[in-house]
Amino acid sequence: MSYAANPNLFPLIREPASRWERTGFSSTQERWFNVTSILLVVLFLGGWAYTLVRTSDMTPEEIAALMGDAGPIAPFSRQVTAPVLAPGAPPIASRSMDEVLDRVAEQYMAQLDLEARGQSGALQVHILDPGETLELPATEEAVPEGVPEGEVLVQTPGGPASPTEARPGIWNVLLSMGNATREVPNLSVITQVPMSQKRSGRIGNFMIGSWPAETGRAHANPIYATPKGMIEVTRENQNTYLSKHIQLRDFITKGQENVWPKYVVVNPRVVDKIELVIQELELMGHPVTNIFAVSGFRTPWYNARGGNT
Repeated sequence: MSYAANPNLFPLIREPASRWERTGFSSTQERWFNVTSILLVVLFLGGWAYTLVRTSDMTPEEIAALMGDAGPIAPFSRQVTAPVLAPGAPPIASRSMDEVLDRVAEQYMAQLDLEARGQSGALQVHILDPGETLELPATEEAVPEGVPEGEVLVQTPGGPASPTEARPGIWNVLLSMGNATREVPNLSVITQVPMSQKRSGRIGNFMIGSWPAETGRAHANPIYATPKGMIEVTRENQNTYLSKHIQLRDFITKGQENVWPKYVVVNPRVVDKIELVIQELELMGHPVTNIFAVSGFRTPWYNARGGNT
């Protein structure tokens, strides 16, 4: 008995009984459908590109006149393609601005040049000589990517610093964009007190003494040269981190415990060397914790009195 002749079996394959049971296109219909779809897409893209090109240099008023009663519309290309931080750019949500500032601050830290980061990459301060212009530490780029020229400032918590009024102190580094600011993490700019403020071996009440060249005993080794300035250390700023592990207070000379402010000389290369030693110890499998320096700087007065630590 053949399959087709048995009315009791459900037919697995049969010809459609009507056009409604037919599915899909024939090969000819599918080919025409594809050609038509491609032509429509090309037509829409061409019209879109033509509109963008035509309106790219038009003012909102010209576009409004072109559209009649539709009302003024800002040029699409100016709103969408302009940098979000550029002057006149459309406002963005505060949360988006926070995200942008966070990214730029991180990028700025990553772009700091070797002098600012040190060989160890762990330095966290940029020390300026007296009289140097108060400005951001140099980066490998002129400014962090995405930040308009002139929109990067060094500021204190109380406001922007004037380059002509770079008073001694420790300054925060803030990236300023529009009305928003973001503090660059783990980075400070230090301006020093000029050595010319020393009188009779003191700055204020803090006894410092004299370097050999100041007493007519010039030394051939440049490390004994009179420094151009000193860092003012207060009760409030003594915990500032000079690097990942070393704090400003680690350079305070012993003695004169009740005299504030104090004054120290910090050579960033010394701090950098300490960080390199720490990194080498960790690479050798020796975890380094709770490290600090003792009297990282000793005043000439302390040395002359027989200081031994």
